[in-house]
Amino acid sequence: NDSFLGAIDEMSIYNRALTATEVSTIYNVSQGGKCIPLATITWANPADINYGTAISGLQLNATANIAGTFSYTPPVGTVLSAGLAQNLSVTFTPTDISEDPNAVFQSVSLNVDPVALTVTANNESTTYGANLPALPVSYSGFVNGDASASLAKAPSVTTSGTSSSPVGTYPITASGAV
Repeated sequence: NDSFLGAIDEMSIYNRALTATEVSTIYNVSQGGKCIPLATITWANPADINYGTAISGLQLNATANIAGTFSYTPPVGTVLSAGLAQNLSVTFTPTDISEDPNAVFQSVSLNVDPVALTVTANNESTTYGANLPALPVSYSGFVNGDASASLAKAPSVTTSGTSSSPVGTYPITASGAV
């Protein structure tokens, strides 16, 4: 007997026979015998951000094919260090765990670009024949509470002027800050 007596609540039509593996990846059978889609997450690598930008819903924007909740690591509001291919991950938990109790995990990569820091040598003057004064600098561009103490290497500040240079104007150069 090739007949079926019952109710069909879901149906897909294919132009070929599906393998057992294809069937199992498309549907998961709940305890009640109902075929339900497995939870799947869609989430692409987000656009690069600049250092100092807190991650938000613009980066943490995964979607799923069924209702449920998303838990992200790191969470919204986190400020990541500058660097390439930083890992963002999500755990998706279906709302109706009686039908699909399986949490789904996925990760994407986020590039956090460094921001430009401007180091400016301050103008200084001295009296002819006197020792050169200290050559201080000013900074522009620190973000996220960073300060000069955050630098791995302080800038080197130099001038071509010396205590025996003729009276005149000499450039002061700052370089090498990391």
